[in-house]
Amino acid sequence: MLTGETVKEYAEKMVAMSSGILKQSYEYILQCGEYFEGALPSTVLPRGALVRALSRGKGKKWCFYNAQMLALLHPIWGIEYYEGVADNGIFIGIHAWNLYQGKVIDLTWEDIPREFRDLPDVRPLEKFQYFGVKIPYEFARTHNFVHTRRVQPLLFEYLGGG
Repeated sequence: MLTGETVKEYAEKMVAMSSGILKQSYEYILQCGEYFEGALPSTVLPRGALVRALSRGKGKKWCFYNAQMLALLHPIWGIEYYEGVADNGIFIGIHAWNLYQGKVIDLTWEDIPREFRDLPDVRPLEKFQYFGVKIPYEFARTHNFVHTRRVQPLLFEYLGGG
């Protein structure tokens, strides 16, 4: 069973290697972060949520964009926006995802490209690791791609550095 140490250790290393707002962001993640193991397929979302989120950016594979678009549906379906560190077995690093009814939904990573599926370290969706913080809906609503026209993490701005 995975313990979450991988993603937390990565955040700790990034604190030691970083400076400025990046260091502040990783410190905040370490202090306030929540650990999640596994993600559910997006098919658990109400059909309307997925259709509305994806119709805004069909074909996008940027985690910040995908998760921010889905989070805009929070008032209807209670979908929350998170940023932090994630690990799918082939990549570990800064990432964005959503929570729906307390479970991770990761539109970006749920469909790992075919060329990576047979790599020895790749994990199934239910074994991905996440360690991060919720960005409140009101902040995400007013600072996302629709308003700024920039696909970027929101945590920097949320902490006052953007």
